[in-house]
Amino acid sequence: MPQASEIAWLIPVLPLIGAVISGLSLISINKKINKLREYVAIGLLTFVGASAVISYKALFEQINGYRSVEKLFVWASAGDFQIPMGFVLDPLGSVMLAWLQQLLFW
Repeated sequence: MPQASEIAWLIPVLPLIGAVISGLSLISINKKINKLREYVAIGLLTFVGASAVISYKALFEQINGYRSVEKLFVWASAGDFQIPMGFVLDPLGSVMLAWLQQLLFW
């Protein structure tokens, strides 16, 4: 299993995927989805829960002394001009991610 720091990019992506899936299904098949509200809620909580598990695992890795991770990639480029984008997962960021997940569950 990969380290949580390596898949930390999934922390914001998983809840976004759940919201997009439920939003598109509410728009396209509204009557059927309204009858299955419990399943939609379970699906959304599954995506948010998976995100929480990854963020808590990243926090425990940082507490145990795992090194900070920085992932960069080029977001846009035009000629010699480049805009890099990325994320850094350090101890402070891990605490903030775990705190944010705690707020989402309350």
